[in-house]
Amino acid sequence: FYGGSRGNPDRGGSGAAVVRLGATLATIHACWLVSISHASPTTTNNLAEHYGLRTKWPQCTSLKMNGIASSFT
Repeated sequence: FYGGSRGNPDRGGSGAAVVRLGATLATIHACWLVSISHASPTTTNNLAEHYGLRTKWPQCTSLKMNGIASSFT
């Protein structure tokens, strides 16, 4: 899950990628990808990240995914 805005505040967006990890890089499989735009000029970085988590986490739990971790670069 990740989110951000062009300024702070400004328009922003968030997204998520769920991958299944294998023993090697060649066995990584993208299971689910999604993104959403937040057009409000009052969107902050923290708000975009919160929206990303709030709107995408239920999908992960409904698919009964476990071992979910986040990675930020």
